Amino acid sequence: MTIEIALVLLILLAALVLFVTKWLRTDITKTSGTQDLQGLYSLRERIVALRVPEDSLLVGRSIAASASLASPVAHPANVLVMGPGGYRFVDYLKLGVPLTLVVFVVTMLLLPWVWPLQ
Repeated sequence: MTIEIALVLLILLAALVLFVTKWLRTDITKTSGTQDLQGLYSLRERIVALRVPEDSLLVGRSIAASASLASPVAHPANVLVMGPGGYRFVDYLKLGVPLTLVVFVVTMLLLPWVWPLQ
Protein backbone atom coordinates (compact mmCIF):
# COMPACT_ATOMS: atom_id res chain seq x y z
CA MET A 1 0.00 0.00 0.00
CA THR A 2 1.44 3.35 -0.98
CA ILE A 3 1.71 6.26 1.41
CA GLU A 4 -0.89 8.28 -0.53
CA ILE A 5 -3.52 5.56 -0.17
CA ALA A 6 -2.71 5.16 3.52
CA LEU A 7 -3.05 8.92 4.02
CA VAL A 8 -6.43 9.01 2.27
CA LEU A 9 -7.63 6.08 4.40
CA LEU A 10 -6.43 7.86 7.54
CA ILE A 11 -8.28 11.01 6.53
CA LEU A 12 -11.47 9.05 5.83
CA LEU A 13 -11.10 7.35 9.21
CA ALA A 14 -10.78 10.76 10.86
CA ALA A 15 -13.91 11.91 9.01
CA LEU A 16 -15.70 8.75 10.20
CA VAL A 17 -14.73 9.38 13.82
CA LEU A 18 -15.78 13.03 13.61
CA PHE A 19 -19.11 12.08 12.01
CA VAL A 20 -19.98 9.39 14.54
CA THR A 21 -19.00 11.42 17.60
CA LYS A 22 -20.85 14.46 16.31
CA TRP A 23 -23.93 12.41 15.46
CA LEU A 24 -24.06 10.79 18.89
CA ARG A 25 -23.54 14.10 20.69
CA THR A 26 -26.22 15.80 18.62
CA ASP A 27 -28.76 13.08 19.38
CA ILE A 28 -28.23 13.65 23.11
CA THR A 29 -28.07 17.45 23.18
CA LYS A 30 -29.12 20.31 20.93
CA THR A 31 -27.24 20.92 17.68
CA SER A 32 -26.02 24.36 18.69
CA GLY A 33 -24.67 22.96 21.95
CA THR A 34 -22.60 20.32 20.22
CA GLN A 35 -21.32 22.82 17.69
CA ASP A 36 -19.92 24.76 20.64
CA LEU A 37 -18.56 21.67 22.43
CA GLN A 38 -16.67 20.37 19.44
CA GLY A 39 -15.79 23.68 17.87
CA LEU A 40 -13.27 24.67 15.30
CA TYR A 41 -10.62 25.47 17.86
CA SER A 42 -10.58 21.96 19.34
CA LEU A 43 -10.33 20.37 15.89
CA ARG A 44 -7.77 22.72 14.42
CA GLU A 45 -4.74 20.88 15.84
CA ARG A 46 -5.97 17.52 14.55
CA ILE A 47 -6.75 18.89 11.10
CA VAL A 48 -3.36 20.60 10.82
CA ALA A 49 -1.62 17.38 11.94
CA LEU A 50 -3.35 15.42 9.16
CA ARG A 51 -2.44 18.12 6.60
CA VAL A 52 -5.98 18.14 5.26
CA PRO A 53 -7.88 21.13 3.94
CA GLU A 54 -10.07 22.32 6.80
CA ASP A 55 -13.17 22.63 4.68
CA SER A 56 -13.60 18.92 4.01
CA LEU A 57 -13.63 17.75 7.64
CA LEU A 58 -15.56 20.75 8.94
CA VAL A 59 -18.28 20.35 6.32
CA GLY A 60 -18.56 16.68 7.27
CA ARG A 61 -18.82 17.69 10.90
CA SER A 62 -21.60 20.17 10.11
CA ILE A 63 -23.52 17.58 8.10
CA ALA A 64 -23.24 15.16 11.01
CA ALA A 65 -24.63 17.83 13.33
CA SER A 66 -27.60 18.21 11.00
CA ALA A 67 -28.22 14.46 10.95
CA SER A 68 -29.81 14.37 14.39
CA LEU A 69 -32.69 12.13 13.40
CA ALA A 70 -32.57 9.30 15.93
CA SER A 71 -33.81 11.18 18.98
CA PRO A 72 -36.67 13.54 19.80
CA VAL A 73 -34.32 15.48 22.09
CA ALA A 74 -31.98 16.57 19.31
CA HIS A 75 -34.27 19.10 17.64
CA PRO A 76 -37.29 21.09 18.83
CA ALA A 77 -39.31 20.08 15.76
CA ASN A 78 -38.91 16.43 16.75
CA VAL A 79 -40.46 17.13 20.14
CA LEU A 80 -43.30 19.16 18.61
CA VAL A 81 -44.53 16.28 16.46
CA MET A 82 -43.96 13.61 19.11
CA GLY A 83 -47.10 14.30 21.16
CA PRO A 84 -49.67 15.03 18.42
CA GLY A 85 -48.32 12.25 16.20
CA GLY A 86 -48.40 9.69 19.00
CA TYR A 87 -44.76 8.80 18.46
CA ARG A 88 -42.62 7.05 21.04
CA PHE A 89 -38.87 7.32 21.54
CA VAL A 90 -38.41 3.91 19.89
CA ASP A 91 -40.12 5.20 16.73
CA TYR A 92 -37.39 7.81 16.34
CA LEU A 93 -34.73 5.11 16.68
CA LYS A 94 -36.40 2.79 14.15
CA LEU A 95 -36.44 5.41 11.42
CA GLY A 96 -33.67 7.74 12.57
CA VAL A 97 -30.76 5.29 12.77
CA PRO A 98 -31.17 3.89 9.22
CA LEU A 99 -31.71 7.39 7.84
CA THR A 100 -28.60 8.64 9.63
CA LEU A 101 -26.64 5.73 8.13
CA VAL A 102 -27.84 6.80 4.67
CA VAL A 103 -26.71 10.37 5.38
CA PHE A 104 -23.37 9.00 6.58
CA VAL A 105 -22.76 6.89 3.47
CA VAL A 106 -23.72 9.73 1.12
CA THR A 107 -21.51 12.14 3.07
CA MET A 108 -18.52 9.81 2.97
CA LEU A 109 -18.96 9.27 -0.78
CA LEU A 110 -19.50 12.91 -1.74
CA LEU A 111 -17.22 14.65 0.76
CA PRO A 112 -13.91 13.73 -0.93
CA TRP A 113 -15.39 14.49 -4.32
CA VAL A 114 -16.86 17.92 -3.56
CA TRP A 115 -14.18 19.01 -1.07
CA PRO A 116 -10.97 17.24 -2.13
CA LEU A 117 -8.90 15.87 0.73
CA GLN A 118 -5.59 16.85 -0.84
